[in-house]
Amino acid sequence: MKKVLIYGDSNLWGYNFVENKRLEDKYQWANMLKEYLGSNYTIIQEGLPGRVAGDLDNEKNYKNGKSSFDTIFRTSSPVDYIIIALGTNDLSIEYNRTAEEIYNDLMWYKQRVKEIYNDPVDKKRYFNKLPEFIYVIPGDFDYINDAKYFFDIKKEQERIKLIQLFKDNCSDKYVELNNIDLIKGDGMHYSIKGQQKVFDEVKKVFKTI
Repeated sequence: MKKVLIYGDSNLWGYNFVENKRLEDKYQWANMLKEYLGSNYTIIQEGLPGRVAGDLDNEKNYKNGKSSFDTIFRTSSPVDYIIIALGTNDLSIEYNRTAEEIYNDLMWYKQRVKEIYNDPVDKKRYFNKLPEFIYVIPGDFDYINDAKYFFDIKKEQERIKLIQLFKDNCSDKYVELNNIDLIKGDGMHYSIKGQQKVFDEVKKVFKTI
């Protein structure tokens, strides 16, 4: 039995901002992956609306990805794979983060797991082996119309830079998302078709494992 921890934001959770509700379980890409991988895998879906990769939210600390990660990782362990599906919220105008800053925050998760792994007591308790990391890079958003108060052309440019940073520097497996279908009137959350596309791309990664 293999175990996969997916740590992400509202697009993992399956949020529909317009209707202020969650997509049905069957339309969430994590559950599509669970169905595809079958009974030999356990999927732990840890998605939270508003979660950021860095510790950026001073008002709602529970949204800070780094601060929450240790607890979730330890309660989920041992795991064989960790999928980090964060970065979209970090790209918003509100946080004014550069691609380099977001990339470094995303890389922090693997470094943090290595630190835990290097502790003899923690290693024995939480690991069978060091988990493999897979990154889901943020998909595009409608910065012209529906999501213009959250993102702009500069944020899209930073997203493109973030993709390039992965291509140039990341030795782990990652998924690139472009031209992803969004919920109408929402502009930042993936529609059912968008969720299907994320699953299709992640499935390609697991076919190589």
